[in-house]
Amino acid sequence: EEGGSVETVKKGAPLVEPSCVAVAQNGDVFVSDARASGDRGAVHKLSGTNASFLIENIVIGNPGGVALSFDEKFLLVSAHEAGTSKSQVYRIELATGMSGIFKQGIDQNKESAGLHRAHEKDLYAWADFGEPRISPSIPGVAGSAGQSTGHVYLVCTKQEAQCQ
Repeated sequence: EEGGSVETVKKGAPLVEPSCVAVAQNGDVFVSDARASGDRGAVHKLSGTNASFLIENIVIGNPGGVALSFDEKFLLVSAHEAGTSKSQVYRIELATGMSGIFKQGIDQNKESAGLHRAHEKDLYAWADFGEPRISPSIPGVAGSAGQSTGHVYLVCTKQEAQCQ
């Protein structure tokens, strides 16, 4: 359909390098930001005109996937383990800000990327594009030229009672 509208939610500081978003039914927007703290990332919570950090000092995936649980009690964030570059997913309880880490089956990957929740279910698709390589079409930019080593996984964290 034609039509619709676009509304600016937040422009400029504190956003530095935002990449992925998830929107709650109440209008809160969660944004991954790979450079929110120098070379470390964060997830911002944008609520009306207020901006706050939900989690800071993490290594965001590229792109930094974010997904809300079906009941919107948790936010999952695709990231890397600091110091090792192994892939992992943060699971942040929105009411308390407490976070846990899920990495079983994906920690052998090093290019933590997209993360999306299935419709009406706490089942997530997570992707990794393999070892970074230089794209011949865009000099200096990581891409998927040549042989692909990417992976796609279905993820169900232990906290969800049923994913099937």
